[in-house]
Amino acid sequence: MTLEPTPLNPGWVLGDRFEVQRVLGRGGFGIAYLAKDLSRGDLVVVKELAPVAVKRSPDGVLLIDQAGMSGHALRHRFLQEAEVLRKLHHPGIPALRAAFSENGTAYHVTGYLTGSVTLDARLARKGPVSEEEGREIFASLLDILEVVHAANVLHRDIKPSNILLGPQGEILLIDFGAAREWLASDANTHTVMHTPGYAPPEQLSERAMRGPGTDLYGLCATVYHALAGKPPPTAPDRMADIPLIPLRDLRPEIDPAFATAIERGLSIRLADRPDSVEAMRELLRDDAPTTIEQSLHRIDDILCRLQSFRYDRRACPACSGALHEPRPLKKFACPVCRGGIVRSRDLDPDECPSCGSGRLTTVANEGPLGICPACGTGRLAYRRKTLLSPVKVADCPNCQAHFEVDGEEMVSGDDRASFAEWRRRSGRAAVVKCCSDCSAQFDGMIDGRWRQTRPLGVESPLHYWEDWTLMAAGLPPGSGNAACDACKADFWREGDTLTLLDAGRDPFDFMSKYVGRALDAEDIRWLGIGKSSGEPGLLCDECDTEFDRDGEFLRLVHSRNRRLSLHLGEPRVLEDWHRIAEDLPTIDREESVRQSLTPMLLEAYRNGELSCDDVDTAWRGNAVRLSDETEANLTVTPEEVSFGGRFRRWRTPLDSVLEAYAEGDELVLHISGEPEPIVFEVVPLELVSHLRSGNYPVRVTAEDLAIRMSGAESEVYS
Repeated sequence: MTLEPTPLNPGWVLGDRFEVQRVLGRGGFGIAYLAKDLSRGDLVVVKELAPVAVKRSPDGVLLIDQAGMSGHALRHRFLQEAEVLRKLHHPGIPALRAAFSENGTAYHVTGYLTGSVTLDARLARKGPVSEEEGREIFASLLDILEVVHAANVLHRDIKPSNILLGPQGEILLIDFGAAREWLASDANTHTVMHTPGYAPPEQLSERAMRGPGTDLYGLCATVYHALAGKPPPTAPDRMADIPLIPLRDLRPEIDPAFATAIERGLSIRLADRPDSVEAMRELLRDDAPTTIEQSLHRIDDILCRLQSFRYDRRACPACSGALHEPRPLKKFACPVCRGGIVRSRDLDPDECPSCGSGRLTTVANEGPLGICPACGTGRLAYRRKTLLSPVKVADCPNCQAHFEVDGEEMVSGDDRASFAEWRRRSGRAAVVKCCSDCSAQFDGMIDGRWRQTRPLGVESPLHYWEDWTLMAAGLPPGSGNAACDACKADFWREGDTLTLLDAGRDPFDFMSKYVGRALDAEDIRWLGIGKSSGEPGLLCDECDTEFDRDGEFLRLVHSRNRRLSLHLGEPRVLEDWHRIAEDLPTIDREESVRQSLTPMLLEAYRNGELSCDDVDTAWRGNAVRLSDETEANLTVTPEEVSFGGRFRRWRTPLDSVLEAYAEGDELVLHISGEPEPIVFEVVPLELVSHLRSGNYPVRVTAEDLAIRMSGAESEVYS
């Protein structure tokens, strides 16, 4: 069982402004509080960075570093998330009011929607929603995601507990997960950081690419849950062949197009899902799933294109750019510019951030005191009162103050007080850092932050010492502890794990894919050259299409080409990949496409689209009229049926034929006004269809003629 941090007690004031009222909710990554904004008098939501397994001290400090995590890195990502929220403007995204660090962690503050409940709570209390409610939730969240994705941001954790329903029909999306991604690379935290049932497979993999389809999976899983009353099976379970129960099996009244759109969004493979909000809306606009009808003209066009098909073995099937086989980067080579090396920064925690040259000394100021309580600046010098006396005295070289130490108290003239009282009067901290070269002094706060308090008059914000160390090196707070020596891209390094924090430029599109993700240095060797699989193979630098070598085959890893992406993971020869990209049949399917012409030509004949001698004549050939064993020529045109020679011919209008059917090679016609049917024995004809791709014979029989004459609907061949 994983331990969760103890929440803050009601009445605790955060940021000198937000008074905690109660806990609203908690998860594997943080705690949400309802709080009062003492400045504005209204209620707010305060989100605290509080990963599982992190203990809280009696002083309210979260001991993140003691849990084996980098507090500096997590706080930085959490506050970066705040900057993302600040830029997203939509009524369905709570506006950010404040973001700050204290108590060893960091906080976001957003407005509170009075009377709101999470969709999770709504489902637990009332059960599944109606189709109308489900559509409203779906449409509203699509509108929100459109804004989010337009800003190149992914939410990463869409689920019922992160959706707020307001009393006036408001629908809000909360709890963006930028900092959560930092911990997601740890296999032990996957079930905590990504809620089972709502996270697609690529979100459970360290190296897999994410995209808008990642959020659409979470959205569709959420709406599926809202309609079905239970979440879909987890991605690992579905990959182990546990099926997704079709939504209409659970709710038969739901519109088929709506159910289909949700299930498409829940496709296991990212490439099988809609790749954008607009693509998802297109599915919703469809009355029914569409299929491509392989018409005769389409097959003819395919065969024409196959006749002229050629491909370049060096060209990318997706974009015609050049394919090449890249070599992995050297270990710790910069994946951003591919030219520099990521080196640990020379950060000296004892270098003074104020003057940049002096050395800092840590002074204990608790008991006995190290800083003069009279002037609050000088460092006390202790000595024995006399050579043999056990009594100690302390002198301040700055203000000449003199103190005698008596047990746990200090005496100055008639003034006697405890160490703690003297320190309280001085306003100094229990631990102080002093510079050897300048007058700078820094006071340590109880939550691990430090404030520069000297020289007097300096108004200093509170920073954790990692940030003061960065500032001493001339870097802004929140910078990483490593950087590329060529492009200066900013990284956080822990052992062999690198996390890209920021980069001035992104020539190879690495930052847009992997910023904020903790990656093993060995994986970066491949990811940095665009090979997300970590395996040898081919790559196109122009469109990122990627193949792994698999013997004589190429296995598709990634492509933005829609036709190719439908075949992810399949091993094929390069020619087949070019054929697929051009919407042509693969080598193994080419002959079956040619063979499909025969039933399609037969269907064209039955429908009146193929005739004898390329005119409208349906039939012209020898036949025997069985009633009198007469053998002559039978002709069927759109106007009439005729039988006989030039001088002696039987005719009847075609519309006088009440019924036509075949019995073997016999054509049976029921004619208006005739008491008995007229029966002709016919010999099958071989017609030739002249298509652009060539001439193709088709054999037609009495049955085919009867179907054509009666206008009966026939089977559609594809």
